[in-house]
Amino acid sequence: SIDQAAALTLTALSPYAELSCILTSDQGTVASGDFVAVNWTNATRTLTGLSWSSGNPTRLTVSTGYGGYYDIEGLVAWDASSAGQRYAALFINGTIKRQSRPQNALVSAVCILQIVFKGRLAAGDYIELMGYQDSGADRTYKAASSGAQVSLSGVRLFV
Repeated sequence: SIDQAAALTLTALSPYAELSCILTSDQGTVASGDFVAVNWTNATRTLTGLSWSSGNPTRLTVSTGYGGYYDIEGLVAWDASSAGQRYAALFINGTIKRQSRPQNALVSAVCILQIVFKGRLAAGDYIELMGYQDSGADRTYKAASSGAQVSLSGVRLFV
């Protein structure tokens, strides 16, 4: 497991290139009734094929020449709470592509949601992992020090 608050990894299964990026983030807050993108604060590993910059800290962008068919999975772990529902979503180029089923808040445990997207991504496309909740108050996606994490991973299956 990655001992960071949040992580994003994309790895290619291709003889042409390995695409890999690990982004980390502190835990974050999501206001009730809003989709909020995970704000990645540091790129700890980047190789050819993907780009991340502090100028667009919520995005991982497919680099020129690295479009293809991807299998992407996201995970959002929420703090314990007694109210509302929690969601995870993947946005591609600012548009929602997949959203998890709603999960009722868990009073005494972390609520973990997984989301999967399989599809083609072109050069210049960007991916964002979003959290949504409707508790009526701000809620927190969890840091790794709590035993849970926020992550996004993907595999480039073919060009």
